[in-house]
Amino acid sequence: MLSARRRRYYVWVGVVGSILIVLQLLYGGSRQEWVASMQAAELHHRSPSDPSITSQRVQELLAQDGGKWNNNLPKRRVPHISPTDKFLAYLPHSGFHNQRIELENALLLANYLDRILLLPDIFLGPAMPWLKFDKLYERLLLQTKRGLEHCFNIPSDSPLPTECLNFFTWTTLPWSFLYDLDALRSKIRIIPRDDVSDEWMYANLGITEGNVEYLRDVTPFDFRVFDDPTSTTLIGKYKERVDLQFLQQKQARVLQFGSLFGTNRVLAQTPEHNDLLKFIRETMIFNNPVLLNIADKIAELLGGNGTYLGVHLRVGDGNFAVDANINVDDIYHTLVDQITDLSADEIDFWEGGTHNRDRQKNLEYEVKRIQRQTIPGFGGIVNPETATAAQGKGLEKRAPLTTDRSLQLVPRPDNTEQCLGPFNDRTKKFTTRIYIGTDAPRPRKNPLLFKFFNTFPCIFTLDDFFDELEPLNYLVNEVDKVPLESSLIPLVDAMVAAKGFAFLGTPASTFSTYIERQLWPIYSGTGIKEVGVKKPQMN
Repeated sequence: MLSARRRRYYVWVGVVGSILIVLQLLYGGSRQEWVASMQAAELHHRSPSDPSITSQRVQELLAQDGGKWNNNLPKRRVPHISPTDKFLAYLPHSGFHNQRIELENALLLANYLDRILLLPDIFLGPAMPWLKFDKLYERLLLQTKRGLEHCFNIPSDSPLPTECLNFFTWTTLPWSFLYDLDALRSKIRIIPRDDVSDEWMYANLGITEGNVEYLRDVTPFDFRVFDDPTSTTLIGKYKERVDLQFLQQKQARVLQFGSLFGTNRVLAQTPEHNDLLKFIRETMIFNNPVLLNIADKIAELLGGNGTYLGVHLRVGDGNFAVDANINVDDIYHTLVDQITDLSADEIDFWEGGTHNRDRQKNLEYEVKRIQRQTIPGFGGIVNPETATAAQGKGLEKRAPLTTDRSLQLVPRPDNTEQCLGPFNDRTKKFTTRIYIGTDAPRPRKNPLLFKFFNTFPCIFTLDDFFDELEPLNYLVNEVDKVPLESSLIPLVDAMVAAKGFAFLGTPASTFSTYIERQLWPIYSGTGIKEVGVKKPQMN
């Protein structure tokens, strides 16, 4: 029997869906729909017709390096449920790293409350924004491919029908595709779910509608959970403080949260909880064998782990696009300060005399120099065993100054060996290899990044390793046949950037933060030392 709430959703979906289809037929759709249609068609035409070929080709590529790969997603099964079991659920939203932060908070909270975490899949594709609880729940119910199974059986040379226009633009994957859930299960009980509806809980957990308590959020940062009742940590951007004891008193079998996004939203300030947070972060390191194999091969071509400098530049969306000039300029000058001896005049020369323009994001922006960041690895976090030799190659001084502006056009290095050759009398000394992970399209021709390539002759991006990325071409979600390449490329980018002797990221980027706080410490062997928000000391 469907709940009244669910019936209303179905009626609403039917009405809206009918209207959209009529508008599509009458007017040909909006520009956004047209773009989505073109993207879906491109992915549709790229999809392998036989998924078994996908698995076979990836297996062949990995076998060359002694690796193994199982392209079959894990079977979904709900374990035996006790009548006394209690659960915790939440609603995922936004991009991959925001979902990862939600998961981190959910894992902490499930452990604190001794509840089983109902873990939704990862949503990959255009990010679903945060919405108030009821609206987000509604959107997630509509984000389904049930009833559209015919879409992936349409021949690649045939046009997609209206209902399939967005089919290939997004997909979902279990978190076990990327992380070791078995290790996490040693501390937190987890049940994966591919359906966030209430009906799924009723059907699989043996509960009724009255067994669910909804903690509906109306702003993105409604509350912050404090695990230590004596903590005087400020609530910051959150609207109110929620002490753990308040949630522990809840008796409903299911606590249904909305968003749990926010770094350190669930505090871990007691020693036991801080150890748990550290364990979670140490465990949530990518362990997909295909991604590991690709990242290792690229790092090897760059000279090996710990022999190059990793950078992450996020410039392609939201506030990062607005602040792109400033963030790029900050990172550029940090690199120049740390690994060159260029004078102010030389810096102005090599960056093309555009510094003042690069400090602006709009007409109201006050041009100012923000305090220089310290690269983790340069006075910050560093692996001393690998940094010395790598830095030495890029710190040779006193090269003669050249004023020939034609030398700005530094040729593209075709491989890591050629980048070590002389390009001009001044910059040939700056041979520290630099790997830039970025969402900027065509980095070597992107105006935002030209100053990097002008100044440093040994810069590489993922575009320089086309052959090594080949296995990604064959990774397809076996459930809906959606190619995974475009969703996995940013993860490979992060892994390669994290394998350097030091790392420099984009401020406020959850992507960069993940590399700096988790991937780099693990890959470099320095380990994750401090986590969470320290409890203020009492006077």
